[in-house]
Amino acid sequence: MGDEHSVIIIEEPERRAELRKLVATAQLTILDEAGYGSEAADLAREHHPDVAILSLEEPVARPLRTLEALTLLLPKLPIVVVSSLGDREHLRKAMQAGARDFLAKPLRAADLQAAVKGLLETDGRRRVALEAGGKSLAQGEVITVYSVKGGIGKTTVAVNLAAALARQTKQRVGVLDLDLQLGDTAVLLNFLPEYTVFDAASNAGRLDPELLQSYMRHDQSGIYVLPAPMRPEEGEEIGAEQVKQVLDLMVKSFDYVVVDTPPQISDPVAAARDASTLVLLVTTQEVLALRRTKVALQMLRTWGYSEDKVKLVLNHAYSMNGASGKDIEAGLDYKIYWQIPNDTAVVAALKVGLPFVTAYPNAKATKAVVDLARAIGGAGNRSQPGLVNRLLRR
Repeated sequence: MGDEHSVIIIEEPERRAELRKLVATAQLTILDEAGYGSEAADLAREHHPDVAILSLEEPVARPLRTLEALTLLLPKLPIVVVSSLGDREHLRKAMQAGARDFLAKPLRAADLQAAVKGLLETDGRRRVALEAGGKSLAQGEVITVYSVKGGIGKTTVAVNLAAALARQTKQRVGVLDLDLQLGDTAVLLNFLPEYTVFDAASNAGRLDPELLQSYMRHDQSGIYVLPAPMRPEEGEEIGAEQVKQVLDLMVKSFDYVVVDTPPQISDPVAAARDASTLVLLVTTQEVLALRRTKVALQMLRTWGYSEDKVKLVLNHAYSMNGASGKDIEAGLDYKIYWQIPNDTAVVAALKVGLPFVTAYPNAKATKAVVDLARAIGGAGNRSQPGLVNRLLRR
C-alpha cells in the first residue's frame, strides 16, 4: 500500500491521535482530519480521498447522519467505520447509513490495512469526483430540549448547552424558543426582544439567511437567539408548517440549532421533535417530574422515537437517601444519558443575565454541561467526572 489516502472524521483529540497512529502504521496517507457534519462533507469533497475513516461513538445520531450525508454526497467514496460499539445493532445502523466496512475496537493496523485494501481493490482504486458546484447534503443538527413539567430548568439547560456548543465546537449555534406562550430565553439572557419567532414565522415564505439573522439576537455568549413572541396571542398564530420552514432555514444557516420547547404537546413542538437529530428529555428527581417523564417516554416510544434519538437528562441532581440513579432508570425503564448537578451558580448566573457556563466557568454545573456539549459535538468527555462518566451510554 502506500499510495492510498484516508480522511479521519472524528472530534476528540485523544481518539484522533490514537486513530492517526493506527492509520500511519497501516501505511495510509492522511490527507486531512475533520469533525462531523458539514466540515466532514466539505473536506471530503475538497480532497476526493480514496477512503474515509469515520469513528462511531455515543451519541451515535450525529456520526450516523454524517455517514449518511457523505454517502449521498459522494456515493462512490468507500467509508470504513471504526467503533467501540461492536454490537450487532450498531453494525446494522452503520451499514444502513452507508458504511462499506465496520471494524470493532480494539483494532490492529493490519485489520485496517486489509479492510482498506479490499475496498480499493473492489472499487478499482477509483478516486471520488463530483462537480465542484454540487449541493452539500450535510446540514446543521437540531437538538430539541423537552420536558413535561415546568420549573425544572429546561430553558436553562437549552441556553447553556447552546453556549457550551458554541464555545467548544467554535461553530455557529442558533437557539429557537418554541415556548410560544411563555418562552423565557430572552428573560434568561436579560434582553428585550426587538424581533421574535413571530416575525420569522409571519414571513416564512420569503425568509432568506440574511432576513432570518436580522430577526435573531446575537448574544454575548456567542449564540444567536430567535426568542419567543412577546404576546401569547402571537404564539397561537404560529403553525407547524411555519415552524418547519423556519427550522429548514436555520439548519442551513447554523451548525447546531437548539430548540427550547414548552411542557405541553403541540403541532409546532412535534414538528421540531421530528426534525431533530437529538431530543434531550429533561427531568429531575421530583416524584411528579419522574411520573410525567415516564408517561412521556411511553408516548415517545409509541410514536417511534428510538433511544438513539431520545436521551434522558437528569437536572438538578443531588445526593439523596432515596432513589438512586439506578432506581430512577429502573422506574422509568430508560437509561439516564447525562446528569447536571444541583449548583448555586445556576441561580447566581440568572441574576447577571448570563449563561452559567459563561459566568461561572469553574462551576460543577458548567463542567457537566460543557462535557455534554462535547459529547454531542463528538468531542468526548474532557473532565470525566465519576458519576457523569458512569452514566454515559457507551
